[in-house]
Amino acid sequence: MSFSVFHLWRGCFVCALILVLLASYSRNPAPKAERIVELSNLVPFDKLFAPPDTVILDPSLLLGQIWFIDADASGHLLITDYSSGLVHLFEPTGHHVSTFDTDVCYPTDTAHTVHAARFADNGAILVHTWEGVMVVFDRDGNCVTSRPDLTSPILSFCTWGDSLYTFLSLRGPDRKQMFEIYTMDLVFQRAIEHAPPEFPRLNSGYLGYHGRNMDCFQGGVLYKHHEDMDAKSVSGQSLPTQARPEFFVKRDRDIPDTRNQKRRRQAFDAFPLLNGLYALDEDVRMMLFSGIDESYRLEGDNGRHVEGLSIASNSNQFDPVSTILHETPYTASHGYLYFVGDGVVMPDGEVGNSTIIRYRFIPPTGVASGN
Repeated sequence: MSFSVFHLWRGCFVCALILVLLASYSRNPAPKAERIVELSNLVPFDKLFAPPDTVILDPSLLLGQIWFIDADASGHLLITDYSSGLVHLFEPTGHHVSTFDTDVCYPTDTAHTVHAARFADNGAILVHTWEGVMVVFDRDGNCVTSRPDLTSPILSFCTWGDSLYTFLSLRGPDRKQMFEIYTMDLVFQRAIEHAPPEFPRLNSGYLGYHGRNMDCFQGGVLYKHHEDMDAKSVSGQSLPTQARPEFFVKRDRDIPDTRNQKRRRQAFDAFPLLNGLYALDEDVRMMLFSGIDESYRLEGDNGRHVEGLSIASNSNQFDPVSTILHETPYTASHGYLYFVGDGVVMPDGEVGNSTIIRYRFIPPTGVASGN
């Protein structure tokens, strides 16, 4: 009897050992622990960006309020005109190429208002409206396909390879953070769920810079929440280095659950906000902060908020750096940072289209290591 019990015990032990070994095996190893870098490397803007050049947009097309800008590897510009609801493609020289009209591809009783427009990796143009419609165009302005949002509103989107990644607004009682992935023909592929933001009321009640909650890089797709100090990976893998600009102060409370607008505004402004995430190039992420402490304000800057950039290499090609800004950039792409300048004065004295000011990124060298 004892012999049988011994064999039974040994068999159970072997089975348990096998289960432990199987449980320890994973096709997707756990992400490495994040390494926090305390940034003392706050540098002047002109140390990170070369002197600007100016793009004069085609005066034969008069634009209204510029709402969103994207740029491709060749320097073409995709500019959203908020006033007309149209999106326009310009050559790097500023010559107008084509126009994209969402109403033609997806007619409605009321006109569409464009939320964001972006170049896709396959050369197509993607346009998304506040009314929740996504349209794919070719570069000549012809409709390829379209679809309305079938779930939560899309706050941001970008393309990685042959897939469209979308960042959805928080939904449900648990405020889940969801991402949905589509083919370039807008066919649903799968959804990815992440933990909700630490401060859900902050992220539900404040959108930051429109369309700038995520961006796509050569190595994957990154996203952010407003209380974050750096980006996170949609795939769940940790970045090898988390950048911490010296002007960042971690928020310790959410926005109050109140209709008192003054109290809510004070809570918004009490800590820096990570308002935008940009792919400065295929490897370099750029985080745009507002609400930085007044001690960092540049001389001559009279803006409502102090703004700054935190710039880091996804593959640790250089140590993270940060800088303070005089004005808010509109986009960053393929090694360039873009601002909207003053309107061009026409021969008849009227003010025409705003200029586009472009700065080339200079990767840092000689920066002391944070290792």
